[in-house]
Amino acid sequence: YNLFFQAGPTGSVEMFYCQFLGVALAGAALAACGAVFQGTFRNVLAGPSTMGVMSGGSMGCMVYLLIFWGNAGLNAVFSGFLQPLCTLAGCFGGVCLILLVSLAAGRGKVSSSTMVIAGTVFSGIISNIMMVIQYWIIANNPSDGRIEEMKRLMMGNFFQLTSLPMLAAMGIPILICLGILLFCRGKMNLLAFGEEEAEAMGLNVRRYKNLMILSGTILTAMVVSFCGRIGFIGFMVPLVMRRIT
Repeated sequence: YNLFFQAGPTGSVEMFYCQFLGVALAGAALAACGAVFQGTFRNVLAGPSTMGVMSGGSMGCMVYLLIFWGNAGLNAVFSGFLQPLCTLAGCFGGVCLILLVSLAAGRGKVSSSTMVIAGTVFSGIISNIMMVIQYWIIANNPSDGRIEEMKRLMMGNFFQLTSLPMLAAMGIPILICLGILLFCRGKMNLLAFGEEEAEAMGLNVRRYKNLMILSGTILTAMVVSFCGRIGFIGFMVPLVMRRIT
């Protein structure tokens, strides 16, 4: 009521709408990523939380907190976007690791089942590492500011989206990736039939598969960078929407 009908503190209305739009963008990004991964790899268990993307991004954030936290000079060079860059690097690192494991297990062929299993194991390992690091930081300094950042990362929230520039930094890459996925939706339908049938229909499977992985990784990285780990949306929403449509 105060935000809608009263003046309130300066910027409070802007902050409310930025967080409201941030919720919509995060949900759209994770749901689209889950739909793309499930369709591309023909596995309903595939998603940003089971393919190593979200865990890799979390690890990238942890590296930032451990190494670059409090480095005012370096953060000024990157205009405050060093943490999202570390998260993006972590997301790509996680996906590359899972792909390498899948290629090694499939003897040169990517197996969706192997990717899901490897991603689940990787996620469990990263979660345990994060808990150990959090315990170590608390044991050394209970008032360390990184503790709150780690809670935000592991639980997920939208408190960081307080201004239009911050919303734009997250929203523009998400909208670009969503536009690419919408443009390629016909190619994704061919991929859903299987690689051999898609190739028989003239589709460059490797190119579009890499594009789907790249787009899904960027979508997840943006959400993890600004909102922390928000799990199960990318896994559940595509399944629910298939039932509805």
